[in-house]
Amino acid sequence: MKARYVGAYLLDAPYHIDREYAYYLPATLDGEVRVGSIVAVPFGTANRRTYALVASLSEQSDVDQVKPVLAVLPDRFSLSEEMLGLCFFLRDHTLCTVGDALRCLLPAAVFTAIREYYEPTAASDASLDPDCARALAYLSENGRVEREALLSATAVRPSTLSRLVEVGVATRTYERKRENEKREKHLSLALSVEETLALFTPEAGRHRIRSEAAESILRTLVAEGSMRRADLCELTHTTPAAVTALVRRGLLAEEEVVVSRDPYAAIPRGTDRTEILLSRAQMRAYEAIDSLYSEDAARAALLYGVTGSGKTKVMMKLIDRVLAEGKGVIMMVPEIALTPQTVGLFCARYGERVAVIHSSLGEGERFDAWCRIAEGKVDLVIGTRSAVFAPLPNLGLVIMDEEHEH
Repeated sequence: MKARYVGAYLLDAPYHIDREYAYYLPATLDGEVRVGSIVAVPFGTANRRTYALVASLSEQSDVDQVKPVLAVLPDRFSLSEEMLGLCFFLRDHTLCTVGDALRCLLPAAVFTAIREYYEPTAASDASLDPDCARALAYLSENGRVEREALLSATAVRPSTLSRLVEVGVATRTYERKRENEKREKHLSLALSVEETLALFTPEAGRHRIRSEAAESILRTLVAEGSMRRADLCELTHTTPAAVTALVRRGLLAEEEVVVSRDPYAAIPRGTDRTEILLSRAQMRAYEAIDSLYSEDAARAALLYGVTGSGKTKVMMKLIDRVLAEGKGVIMMVPEIALTPQTVGLFCARYGERVAVIHSSLGEGERFDAWCRIAEGKVDLVIGTRSAVFAPLPNLGLVIMDEEHEH
């Protein structure tokens, strides 16, 4: 039998009420919720919408008048079994709430607001009070309306909207606002490369491309694949009107794409492919740490050396070893000011496999970095203390550079 109820911890609950609360799963969310999911639920007498972490599933509940789960965040934001264990470990060992622990593990941009919508049904009820009748009349005229807009337009109380749903003359649905992603419009070829190149030949007849501007635009996209309109115009020294003309002719396609926000994108990547050669002393240090790593258990070591002794080379050799086995690495630095220098050094060697996390990043930048890590596009994370919570699926090594710093 499928689970019908969940036990969930509220993410904004104070410590004295930090416990599981029971909610039931409506049919619309059947199969979408699992242990570790982040859901939106009503709480309190005012049914204030808040987020909660699902900690258990069950087929029945001992609680009377259980409220429904309103919505669920996409599964990629759900906690794995390991992350869920870490969340409760933090709660038990630091005396924080489950919500406090969870907000260390997920970027703030994940918690995008849930919107509430009302829509009239075919049912009618002559016993409606004036406020309900006014709100229903507005819905009948406008169709599906967002909660805040409906309250503003009709000047009724929130309880009036609940009354409409209870008597069956309106339905209430919930939708999550689009994820906090940066999207840009990019241009690409609407035809295949072969079909596009054929337009430059006499055989194309009346469809032949004769404009130098149009040819420059098309040949650039043949080489580049996709590009922003502004960048395309700048590179080809053409006007936006020339691009628009090709779109209207069906030769170019324009679509929205998700763009990763990376403040370190300008740093050269993958330029250093030299072999790491260690001195005798460096090799002894490397072999000692490597033997601990090979034990496949939790181990720690202190790599001590004066400035210029080559500690970074030893660390890079270890990182090479761990990444070669398909495991991830977190490298923690003591200050944000050190991050650009460190990022430049490691990006030169590991290219796009590097992500950066620290508190000075914008909300969107942290969100994009977290998504790249969670999706497995990154296996080396560099950052300050908060980087220790990076969602690397198979962590093999944590390096605390300058561990003596306060």
